[in-house]
Amino acid sequence: MVKRSDALTGSAGVYFVAAQINAMGYHAALTIRSVPNVDLLAGTLDGSHSIGIQVKTSTQASRKRGKGKERVTFQYQWGLGENAWESALKSKNLLFAFVDLDCDHGKELNRLPDVFIVPTSFLRKYYRDTVKNSFDGDPSKWKWKRMHVDASEFDQFKNNWAILKTSLR
Repeated sequence: MVKRSDALTGSAGVYFVAAQINAMGYHAALTIRSVPNVDLLAGTLDGSHSIGIQVKTSTQASRKRGKGKERVTFQYQWGLGENAWESALKSKNLLFAFVDLDCDHGKELNRLPDVFIVPTSFLRKYYRDTVKNSFDGDPSKWKWKRMHVDASEFDQFKNNWAILKTSLR
């Protein structure tokens, strides 16, 4: 079995989000690697509105509990390092697109990925309520820099492209 690199996993998420944005009739432009904290720029066709998007991709973000028909997603997890938190805390004109490829490393996709379009306001609240209290507000102290968010809180963003469309009005 071929193991896919983390860089390719990230690229898969960025290209998927860009394709979805283009399919909705907006411009989507990938930034070059030297642009910190913005992976995509999305904009209207006439150029009157645009927004930056940071994409975070996981091969398996959903965590499940239960057996058989009772098996449900209870939590999502994505890597979110210090720079991403800094961007979320400082920027109001940035969206995050969390992509769940839902496949093992080196395996092909069995279905389209889920994309969670998340405004930075949600991440700031999550940081204030969870991160700051749990880790003294210092992500550099984390052993594993991951966001663990309850599905009940996060499902509102699942494939909710209306958030992006509203940001581009």
